[in-house]
Amino acid sequence: MKQLLLLSLLFSNVLFCKAQEEVIFNDITVDKKEIKVAKTITGIEFNADLIHILPGTYTGHLFGTAETHLSYFHENRIANTWTLNKSVGLGNTFNHIYGSTLGKEVYQYSLSVDLKIEPRWYFDQRPRYAHNKSTLNNTGWFLSLPLTLSTNLLQQPVAGYNTQWLPSHFNMNIIAPPTIGYRNSLSKNLFWELSAVYIPVRALFYDGSFILKSADKIGQFSADSFNSELKIAYTF
Repeated sequence: MKQLLLLSLLFSNVLFCKAQEEVIFNDITVDKKEIKVAKTITGIEFNADLIHILPGTYTGHLFGTAETHLSYFHENRIANTWTLNKSVGLGNTFNHIYGSTLGKEVYQYSLSVDLKIEPRWYFDQRPRYAHNKSTLNNTGWFLSLPLTLSTNLLQQPVAGYNTQWLPSHFNMNIIAPPTIGYRNSLSKNLFWELSAVYIPVRALFYDGSFILKSADKIGQFSADSFNSELKIAYTF
């Protein structure tokens, strides 16, 4: 009787281990062409630029500048592991600057409208799928090249800088920095994202003139040439 019980337990364990093997390892048999990012993700995102708290020589910002953005975004699949992420929203910046006329440090608030078009490659989607890791909301590492257009709507008057809330001239900042980042889903409708950016060239359209500034002129390892962004998003 004992031998029969032991044999039954052994047989049950073999079946259990076999079932586990099928559950854990069956993903590697899936054709890589069938592993795709989400077809469409839409929602609202809030992000903060972390590096901007550091002083920047080119921008003239002192330590403590804060910049946040609130945007509507739409991300759609354009290839198996590629997406095109579009967003439009408002930027809020509290610039910590030195008012030369006032002879002291001040904070200057500005409001901007931002448009971003960003092709993304989620390069670890297939390994994550093969190892049974979550890919919800395109969770994982990505590389991207976001084209960002930004123009000021309002700017607080500060002596020595500007005298009115409305810009006297149309201006637009243009950047397309190489970016690496990581996205992680907290739930079906909520995810966070952290990215690091290097800005090799800045373009500025101001009062009919187009100005290019390379990183070597701005400072290759200055806070003006780098950025890091923390994002929290809610999907519909």
